Amino acid sequence: MSPYSEKLRAAMGFSGISWQSVVVPEQPPRALLDGLIGGYRRIPVLQMGAQFYCDTRLAFEALDVG
Repeated sequence: MSPYSEKLRAAMGFSGISWQSVVVPEQPPRALLDGLIGGYRRIPVLQMGAQFYCDTRLAFEALDVG
């Protein structure tokens, strides 16, 4: 598991935020993500409604968890 994914998952858990995850391969191609994020190759990806956050720092800002 990506350390960045784990950091984001832990922050959501500690904050009591409800979340779901999708397991994707460590290396591309990632068929589950390709259609959603237009070929962006890095993980984690956070989706909130119609918004996608492909940067952990921006994801934390969007979640307002610090």
